Amino acid sequence: MSRALPRNRGAYTTRLGKGATKNSPALPTTWANFTPLRVGGMGKASRGLTGNAMKARLRIAILLALIVLLGGMALMVRRAFHSNAEFEIAQRALDLVPDAAQRIQDFHRVQVRDGRKEWEIAAAEARYFEDEQKVVVRKPMLKLYLKDGRAVGIQGEDGVVMLDGKELRSVDLNGAIEVSLADYVMRTAEAHYDRGQDMISSASEVEITGGDVDARGVGMQVEVSAQKFRLLGDVQMVVQPRGAGNGT
Repeated sequence: MSRALPRNRGAYTTRLGKGATKNSPALPTTWANFTPLRVGGMGKASRGLTGNAMKARLRIAILLALIVLLGGMALMVRRAFHSNAEFEIAQRALDLVPDAAQRIQDFHRVQVRDGRKEWEIAAAEARYFEDEQKVVVRKPMLKLYLKDGRAVGIQGEDGVVMLDGKELRSVDLNGAIEVSLADYVMRTAEAHYDRGQDMISSASEVEITGGDVDARGVGMQVEVSAQKFRLLGDVQMVVQPRGAGNGT
């Protein structure tokens, strides 16, 4: 015989299963009373969550955009700084002397006064040291122009050009020096040009060819404007008219 348990309304209801006895009741089957969630409330919560997510995503997008913008601005500033620095270096080189094209490669400078060239320097490469007013050149060629339009040329493997403001002060050349003066060519290992004295000099062995003279000696001086040269010591000279027999 089965007995129904009293109902506890609002909590749960229990009944004995089929075949249960007093001593061995069947497993209870329970129905729990519950209050269903309102659909309208779930919609509001869902919309609230979605709105917060969208706001978070928007903030992240704005932050990323700001990072990209700031990074781009920093890159532009850096490039502008480097461009300005390079421009200033190039401008200093150009301001070294007026009316001359100066570059690291294919260096060239011309000094013009009263419409006439006074001197000209060209080199395959050049480095300018502003503090020392010095230009280090490779494969230099110096030309000194005379009032009658002729020129004295001097070239070598490398050299140093010293400036006095925008004026030429001196030039030192080394390696396979050749000095061209009128019909003569002078070859030596090193040479110095002093602008104040307008003189080319060398303390090394010198060979001179040209005209009717072949000569050698130690030490040389060339007066550029006067178109004169002399050997200073150990002079050996052969005077030989070109096209004639040997003579001394």
